Amino acid sequence: MGRPSGQIEGRQEFAQLWRAAEPAVSACVYAAITEFHDAKDVIQQGAQEAARRFGQYDPARPFVGWALGIARSRVSDFCRRKKRDRCALSAEYVQRRLAMEDV
Repeated sequence: MGRPSGQIEGRQEFAQLWRAAEPAVSACVYAAITEFHDAKDVIQQGAQEAARRFGQYDPARPFVGWALGIARSRVSDFCRRKKRDRCALSAEYVQRRLAMEDV
């Protein structure tokens, strides 16, 4: 795959590619997740996953597209968790309200 063989060189290559792709990845995540801190967490999770999976990246293809694919997957995971959390909180709230009315 035409990448440097050393671990340090690979990390340096990843860091350089990530710095170039990060504005596009961040824009994608911020467009989907409006809460700033949640979006930052998702961006960080995407960066960590991209770094972990960097050995799978095909340098013949654009890195930004590969990184955006990972980011979209992390956004989808976040939205699924958020939807579940919202439903759980709503059920809790309803139960508490019903219990308060019984008093």
